[in-house]
Amino acid sequence: MLEHHRARDTARNIFDDRKITKAQWSIDRRVLGAVLVTVQRPSGSEPLMKAATTPSSRALFVVIDALDECEKDADIKPLLKLFSTLLSAGSLRVRVLVNSRPELPVRLGFSAIGDTHQDLILHKIPQSIIEHDISVFLHYEFTNIRNRFNKEVVEELRLPVDWPGEANLEKITKAAVPVFIFAATLCQFVNDSCLGRPR
Repeated sequence: MLEHHRARDTARNIFDDRKITKAQWSIDRRVLGAVLVTVQRPSGSEPLMKAATTPSSRALFVVIDALDECEKDADIKPLLKLFSTLLSAGSLRVRVLVNSRPELPVRLGFSAIGDTHQDLILHKIPQSIIEHDISVFLHYEFTNIRNRFNKEVVEELRLPVDWPGEANLEKITKAAVPVFIFAATLCQFVNDSCLGRPR
């Protein structure tokens, strides 16, 4: 019941009150049912449709991670249908990113919504693109780590502007390819003051 209220409150904040214009929903097996209940009721789906068709300079991004891990396979198809309806509502303000293994219920759900989606098969992306993306991610994250660290310490302990250095970033990138989570985990580790410091 608590998860249902959290999902309902999130939907209200995003769609009714318009306080949040960008949201990332990580829908796991505990929350998916609550979100479906929330958005499929007439009172819940109406604000979704209104948000999708109201002109605005900002887009709403919904991220669904591990859709194939839903407890109930029957929830997958209606959820994809709902987002398909939003995407074809006239305005292109809603963007949905779904990450999933190609399990049968997921494939059936996508086949039921026709051409309102684009497939991107991750293991078919060229390694050079993955390497570039991981490199961009690492440069961004290490810059943020350096800046946060430098704000917390006295000047003598601050990291240099070029930290950790192009050669080190290149080594880390090579070690991470093609597993993005390796790069993300490494950044979390380096940034965690309980485990150590960036030096």
